[in-house]
Amino acid sequence: MSDHPEAPLGITPQAPPRLLVGKLVGGASCLAGVIAAVSWLLIRFVPAIQAQVPPLPFFDSIRAWHGLAIGATQLVVGALLIVVGWALLRRLRWAPLAFLLAVLLFTLAVFTAPYALQPGTIGDIDGRAWHVDHGGRWQEMPVLPRLAYTAGDVVCHQKQERSYILHGNQMPVCARDVGILLGLAGGFALAVAATPAATFRDTFRSMLPFARSRAAVFTLLTGLLAPLPVDGFLQLLTGYESVNVLRTATGFLFGLGLALLASLFLVSDPRCYR
Repeated sequence: MSDHPEAPLGITPQAPPRLLVGKLVGGASCLAGVIAAVSWLLIRFVPAIQAQVPPLPFFDSIRAWHGLAIGATQLVVGALLIVVGWALLRRLRWAPLAFLLAVLLFTLAVFTAPYALQPGTIGDIDGRAWHVDHGGRWQEMPVLPRLAYTAGDVVCHQKQERSYILHGNQMPVCARDVGILLGLAGGFALAVAATPAATFRDTFRSMLPFARSRAAVFTLLTGLLAPLPVDGFLQLLTGYESVNVLRTATGFLFGLGLALLASLFLVSDPRCYR
């Protein structure tokens, strides 16, 4: 029996630092999710509050926050934050599953959104990342593509020449982001199937059995994470122009490496001994 039966959420003086950090992140995530959902509901439905809200960063005008597209996106993000935060609070081991479900949900929306529109509806939507460039255009869409394209508008530049075309429509995110999403899904899926271990090396071996040493783990993570910035900076600093297949491949490797790296902290547990 535990020496601390009354300890809330499993936090005891002997708890490893990573567990304490996980609880803090989980609590902050739940709080952020609740704030995101409640704030939009208040802004949307309480006229007195609408009049007092100033323009917010990353969005063209406060009118975007009054619209259903941004509001629904905010509610979905809030719900995902709550799910991930609750997983972290209850058991850190469940976090990869929560992240996997969130990534799969967004990836499914990205691939299905072009098919929910008439061919030739979406194209030439170049813009800036972390900024809504075409908010008014998304408002005219059905709910599913509206959410997908609004989220893509926020996180991606959406350059047409760097994006795939499905059903005659440009996808909500670029080719590299498609690869990142697929890589994240693959990495978190490996983490869900992994067996918790006391060390990063043993946890990594549980996800990828052929990585049998610290050097192998370091080399593999470097090999997964490095190609994307190399390909990106070559484009930025030289006359080199990548192609979409290579963008997707480097994005996949980066997403896979990022998910595996994050999962080392989520799955490893010093209290596990083989």
